[in-house]
Amino acid sequence: MTKADPQSLSRDDLALTAAFLIALAATLGALFIGEVLGQIAFMYGTAALIKV
Repeated sequence: MTKADPQSLSRDDLALTAAFLIALAATLGALFIGEVLGQIAFMYGTAALIKV
């Protein structure tokens, strides 16, 4: 067993980071659309896409 390099991300860490960034972008986008543009935004598809 080799010791992992602390500077590199594993596949699981990379997937979790990507899922977090997608959810963050969707949340901020929905907030912008709702508060600034006055429209209704739906994010139901985000939960289905992010299955880690």
